[in-house]
Amino acid sequence: AHHTTPELWKRGQKRVVWVLPTGGGKTATALTLIQRMRAADWCAVYYVAHQSELVSQPLTGLAALGVGHGVVKAGRTGDVSAGVQVCSAQTLVNRPIVPPPRLDRSPHARCVVFYDEAHRTRSNTFNAIHSRLREAFTHVYAVLMTATPYRRDGRGLSEVADALVEAATPRELVAAGWILDPEFWSRPPSERDLQHG
Repeated sequence: AHHTTPELWKRGQKRVVWVLPTGGGKTATALTLIQRMRAADWCAVYYVAHQSELVSQPLTGLAALGVGHGVVKAGRTGDVSAGVQVCSAQTLVNRPIVPPPRLDRSPHARCVVFYDEAHRTRSNTFNAIHSRLREAFTHVYAVLMTATPYRRDGRGLSEVADALVEAATPRELVAAGWILDPEFWSRPPSERDLQHG
């Protein structure tokens, strides 16, 4: 059965891997969700990435949507009172986490954390960040975004997630005209390839 992330959260599955193919719009969709969450003042939001360029990627989109945000990254002084924090995982794991204020000035008790390229999530870093968020907030929900829901070592994400939602398959996105059908090229095998098979 197909479930939405909020349905899974209500069932207690608070850490959901969200799979969408490369080019399918993970970041754009996440930013739209973040805009809605913040407009309703429903939660504080943390957008966590492991590489500098991935930290920078959502900043333009958030600004275009009119969503105020802070940045948690080495060498940057961010706005810790912003309801959205765009974070380097390596920096966030070492910085204090303080719930930002709601519109009524009370601290947020709930947060949603988006992990970009979640297949690169190292269990130790993820667990440390997630543990610190659980200390700071009463309710912590996670969306682990990826096109490939397994790590380079071949292990899946079950250590850090409770459920998996496949938003769309590559075939569905090709059929809808959102991404192109891949083309493959190869060369004939060399003698060496044939010998070492």
